[in-house]
Amino acid sequence: MQTAKSNKELLHARYVYLDWNVIKYMKDSRPDKGQLDIDFKNLVFKLKHKYKFPCSIAHIKDRATRYSPEHKNRVQQDLEFVQQLSDLICVGFDDKNQNPVLGKLHSIQEWFDSYVINYRKDIPSFEDSFPYIINVDMTKVSDKHPMYDILKKYNGKISDVTMSSFLQCLYETIFVDASKYKNIREHAQNMDWSQVSFSEIPADEEARLNKLLFHLGPFLHSFKDDKLQLKSKWKQIAEKWFSLNNPLPLQKSLLLIQGYTLLDLHPLFKEKLKKGKNTLDNILRDGQHCFFASKANYFVSEDEYTRNKATFLYEVYGEKVKVVDESGFMNCFS
Repeated sequence: MQTAKSNKELLHARYVYLDWNVIKYMKDSRPDKGQLDIDFKNLVFKLKHKYKFPCSIAHIKDRATRYSPEHKNRVQQDLEFVQQLSDLICVGFDDKNQNPVLGKLHSIQEWFDSYVINYRKDIPSFEDSFPYIINVDMTKVSDKHPMYDILKKYNGKISDVTMSSFLQCLYETIFVDASKYKNIREHAQNMDWSQVSFSEIPADEEARLNKLLFHLGPFLHSFKDDKLQLKSKWKQIAEKWFSLNNPLPLQKSLLLIQGYTLLDLHPLFKEKLKKGKNTLDNILRDGQHCFFASKANYFVSEDEYTRNKATFLYEVYGEKVKVVDESGFMNCFS
């Protein structure tokens, strides 16, 4: 991966973090908001003496989505624009993953090429992950349940074969197939978790699942909260859930990146999912944008869902970032 060198000047520099959609519209203005995009671009370049406009690995990932060699020339043009905009300044993780830090790149094109070359779609094996056999009464399973098709295929029997087949297929598709993620999200939000019981499964598996519910419980029980109530509880919700698999104290990068994704599962913040556009993979990258912008003076995004979730998390964790769209950013300097 492309390395970046930092120095005292960059460590204390003021910066504006631009979401990828904003960079895209600066380069190729929208038909319906062309003048806004042009005026915004002009303002940004005027402000480069005062602020840095860094790029990040999240921008690289955004541009690499659905990349194929025939797009090489267009991608190269986009990266040249990013290089001109950023002056080869990037934002990454500090040593403890607590705060973003600015550094200087050698080449954005090399960074992109390295990411594309090293990116792997290795699918993990889920065999031997469920060493039990459970018979499910299919008359009680809705055809909307995420596991309905696989349960029907195996006549209601949950076994290692059933689970490994389900998880393998899910892992291969959930990051890019919006319908798969949407189905699981809606099932989680509509389920009455107070009625969940694991009494009919082996004792050791029951203990493991009860532990899982213990850590996830505060989040599930917040589904009827309003935004103010959720904000007062969020630190405890996130700490309880993420401490299941992570040591305390939790890293700030985890609280913002994975916290952003967790927040999307909440009824107050769920994004509209569109085929080929808003997918789980998009949401994961947006979480990275949220972290990299957390020490910026401004975070500019044209996506309302991104702005709402980032603003919520910044307020919870005391990050002093002004989250705005292009028009709002321009109003700050009018």
